[in-house]
Order: sequence, then C-alpha cells, then structure tokens
Amino acid sequence: MKSIIFISLMTLSTIGQAQTWKADSAEYQSQQKLNNTTASNTSQRNSLAADSKAKSTTSRPEYHGTEDIWIYDAWVTLELDEDHDGYYSGFTVSFDADTYYNSAAVYAVLYLGVDEEFREYHDSSMFTLYGEDSNDVFEVETTLVEGFVSDDYEILIEVYDADTSTLMAVYDGYSDDDLVYIPLESRDYEYTESQVVINHGGGSYSFATIASLMLLAGYRRIRSSS
Repeated sequence: MKSIIFISLMTLSTIGQAQTWKADSAEYQSQQKLNNTTASNTSQRNSLAADSKAKSTTSRPEYHGTEDIWIYDAWVTLELDEDHDGYYSGFTVSFDADTYYNSAAVYAVLYLGVDEEFREYHDSSMFTLYGEDSNDVFEVETTLVEGFVSDDYEILIEVYDADTSTLMAVYDGYSDDDLVYIPLESRDYEYTESQVVINHGGGSYSFATIASLMLLAGYRRIRSSS
C-alpha cells in the first residue's frame, strides 16, 4: 500500500513539473526596443488591462487569417547553445505581418510545440502594422529558462486585433518551413561541466588530479602499514 501511495505521489509530482515552464523575452520592432517581458506561466501585455495565464493546447488553431491582416513571412535565428549539443536555449523569432489598411494596432502570442502540443511562451505588447511595409518587422528575442526538454520544436504565431482581441492571423509550420524542426532546450537542460583548478607554485592542478593523488597517497599508506 505504501508503495502504491509513493508511486502515486511521484506521478503527481512529475505531472506538476511537466506543466511548469519559463521563458524570458524582449521584443523589438524596426530595430527599436519596445519593452522587456517575462512569460513564466504568466503573460504580460502593457497595452491591455488584465494579464492572462499562459496557455497550453493540444490542438492548433484552424483559423489562418483574413484579408485584413496576415503574416507575410517569419524566420528564426538560433543564438545560444552553452553546452554545444546542437540544442539552443536562446533564439529570436522575427515576422513580417501586413494589413490591408494604412495601419492597424495588433498584439501577438507565440507558442512552442511538439507533437501537436503547444505552450505559450510570449504574449506581446501592442504594436502597429503599416500596410505592407517590410520595415515594421516584429522580433521576439527569447531565452528559455526552464521546462522545455531538448527536442525539435515548432513555432506557432497568433496575431490579434489590439482593440477587440479578435484572432486575425495564424502562422505555423504548415505556413512556413522555417518554423519547424527548431532544436531548442531550456537552460535547465544545458549541461556544463564544472572544473576546479588550484594554482600552486606556478602550476595548476584540476580537482580530478588532486583526487587521484589523494587516493594514491591513501593506498601507499595502507600498504606500508600492512
């Protein structure tokens, strides 16, 4: 009975950990820094009145835009791989959204997904689109902090009308190959090997070397006493 209870508790603990994630992001438009935001199961958007919980979903939106607002192109720049294993914890998503009107105020929600399960990692502030101008590209620079295992991710972008919060455009791996098979991992999955180095008498000795010398000294002491 105790074993069953223990296993159940471990399962609940694992589920709780799987639902926790954190990503730190900064957003830019036309090379001008707009603001810094942090998404860690809580999303921030300065232009709207209330914050909302970061979302996870097991189904992608079927809605792919209107003739009023659409995403013309998107691309990803990989930037930080501390353990050099090919999976990056730092990256930037850039996308060029256009509008039929002279200008339109919008905001974006960005997700990372694997096997049709998507988790929101950034909820942007309001920004303005100017017709089909390519100079209004919006960029989200992100560091994944925790909760994202090493995997090939898909990026999904939603664009909303800032006044009505109506979903206006969806852009994902079905829309653009640049948004699929992105090798990512959060920093808690970045492995870095630490090494202690002691400088003495003009030389340096690593922790492993010191440990080996101590073991050798102990072995010699045992042999001499016997």
